[in-house]
Amino acid sequence: MKLSRQSSGKHAELKVASELIGMGLEVYFPFVDASGTDLLVRVERESRAKHYDIQVKSVKGHGLALGLPRKKVEAKGSNFILVLAFLHKDRQDEFYYLTREQLLEILPQDDEEWGGIPFGKKRREQFKGQNLESLAQMLTAGEL
Repeated sequence: MKLSRQSSGKHAELKVASELIGMGLEVYFPFVDASGTDLLVRVERESRAKHYDIQVKSVKGHGLALGLPRKKVEAKGSNFILVLAFLHKDRQDEFYYLTREQLLEILPQDDEEWGGIPFGKKRREQFKGQNLESLAQMLTAGEL
C-alpha cells in the first residue's frame, strides 16, 4: 500500500523521533505544526535546558526537498535544525541534518513559493557525516 504524502511525512517524523529517543534525547511533539516545527528536542545544560526546533522532510525520488521557503527559514532562530529523511524499502534509511545557517547557504535566493532544495547524491556525500547519531552527539555536547 502506498502512503499519502501526509502519511509519508508523519512516518518520517516518527522514525526520526524514535531514533533520537533511542540515542537518549528527550523528544516532544507539538500539538500544532503552525511554525514548521515537527519535533522539539530538550537538552539539559548545567542549570537550564535548551530546546531545538526540528523540522523533518521526507525526501523521495530525485532528492528534492520541498516546503522550505527562504523567508520562513530566515525567520527561524539559531536553534532550528532540518532533518532530511530518505526512507528506503530495499536498504537502510538515510538521515541528514542541516543547521539553519547551512540551509540558508544552499536555499535558492529566488524560490519563495516552494522552497525546494536539491539533495541528490553529490549533496548527500557532502553531508554524510551529519547523520542522526552525530546530531545527537552535538546536541548532548552543547556544540549546536
